[in-house]
Amino acid sequence: MKLGNVDDLRPKLQDLLTFYNINNTPMDLVFFEDCVQHLARIARILRQQRGNAMLVGVGGSGRRSMAMFGASFNKITTF
Repeated sequence: MKLGNVDDLRPKLQDLLTFYNINNTPMDLVFFEDCVQHLARIARILRQQRGNAMLVGVGGSGRRSMAMFGASFNKITTF
């Protein structure tokens, strides 16, 4: 998936979220512009061999949700 216009990507992300919610504990995410950009970075990092990232931010900012959702793009199981 090529990251172009954020507005074009939102419906695709919403479809992926719907699929994710069917198979996992449901999440309710709002895909604002910064969220989409961070999600693309997380998914890209996890796609690399031995890819890992340290997500830093205040509590409740969605680090865990974004990591789990980004991992689901790449068919990576989380624990």
